[in-house]
Amino acid sequence: MRLMHGSGGLSVLTEEENRRLLDTVLTLLEKQGVAVENDILLERFASIGAQVDRKSSRARFPRNMVEAHLERVTDRTGKILHDRPVGFSASAEIYHGLWLDPDDGALKPWNLENWQAYVSLAQHLPNLDGISMLGCPMAEIPSAQQPLYEKLYCWKYGLSGGDAIWNTGFCEKILEMHRIWADACGRGLNEVFRGTVYLISPLRFGHVEAEQYVWFHQHGLQVNVGWNGALGGGLPVTIAGAVAVQTAEALFVSMLQTLHFGPTPLCLSASISVLDMRSAAQQYGRPEKSIANLAMSNFARWLGATYSGHCGLSDAKAPGAEAGMQKATSAIFHAAAGGQGYIAAGLLGTDEIFSPIQLILDNELTGSLKHISNGLSADKDGLALDAILEEGPGGAFIGSMHTAEWFREVLWQPSVWSSSMTGVWKAAGGRHDVDLALEKYHAFQSSPGELAVHMEERVERELRKVIEPGNTH
Repeated sequence: MRLMHGSGGLSVLTEEENRRLLDTVLTLLEKQGVAVENDILLERFASIGAQVDRKSSRARFPRNMVEAHLERVTDRTGKILHDRPVGFSASAEIYHGLWLDPDDGALKPWNLENWQAYVSLAQHLPNLDGISMLGCPMAEIPSAQQPLYEKLYCWKYGLSGGDAIWNTGFCEKILEMHRIWADACGRGLNEVFRGTVYLISPLRFGHVEAEQYVWFHQHGLQVNVGWNGALGGGLPVTIAGAVAVQTAEALFVSMLQTLHFGPTPLCLSASISVLDMRSAAQQYGRPEKSIANLAMSNFARWLGATYSGHCGLSDAKAPGAEAGMQKATSAIFHAAAGGQGYIAAGLLGTDEIFSPIQLILDNELTGSLKHISNGLSADKDGLALDAILEEGPGGAFIGSMHTAEWFREVLWQPSVWSSSMTGVWKAAGGRHDVDLALEKYHAFQSSPGELAVHMEERVERELRKVIEPGNTH
């Protein structure tokens, strides 16, 4: 089906296609099932009616069992994905990769110095809503201990994330660190605990991930389970087939969490990228990502499930038009699909490159998108009838009191996008957005804002003792 617009917003699936998609999902879970590489979980699934083959570590879920589960965890009245205001947000995301030096254009390893400078810049950009990190990529951090240091630095500097487990041998330390942090925050352990593992697409809950899930469940804590994949890689190259696989994975996770923690509403999360058929490179900026987000959003609305997606990313290796267009396109279509658009600020090169200049440019883009989502006011002041009557036919409003009173509220002011006519722009040096972003970066570096710290030194010492017993530095 071609892209359509209706009362429910943008759509790429018809009623009949939604029914066929659901039938495919149910068939996948019944005939193929999920590889669950953990005997404890297999036994628990068998106890609720799954058909378990321990030799192949396979759990198959009869159609009537999955349909009954769907009735428990979805809302077919349409109230879950009701119409809501469109909004946009942005967060600086930090992973393993390379820092793009704004001055010489070289790609350099993360170190504590450039990481802190990057975090400080992100903290002071007004349109960014947060910072997140997976792992702890600074060169000074021992690679084997990254999930532990990740939590220390996320908590210390107010970053979200801190979900990594990676090594089952870390479970005891991760639990102890969360206990220390919960006590320091005056909150319950369940309130602060964060841990995430991922399915190995298609439809496999691997030995290590399942073991970690069970370990924390035995200690009363819930580990989140995510999924992702690429068209033509871990997922079928056709978008409908990929959506079917990821929906089956979402249903498996919902059944898993319901089995251990009570009814868990179904959330369809589209994390679908593209595998380039010429290079086998994973790509985030391709248009198929937006189609997949629209399809999953449509299907979630039809099922009565919640929805989230993956957007606001780029494959570009340097700041510029490619990066801006890829990020904006997927964010805007995601907002059209599910109400919320998102920009992964500063991130380039399919999660491999981190650019302070792109961070500033993405702050600008997000400010523009947020302004658009604010809409307009059609009250007395917004309609401006008195001002129009006062100016009369052929009048100019640039000198009116109404303009002076309202322009700051209704007109968005760019900081690096062009705001002058060509002659004035040329006379001022003909600088482009990237040039102005570099100037803003240098201005910030010459007078950096204070790096916000959210942790007492005493608490940091306790956490470091857990990470490296005997070393409190």
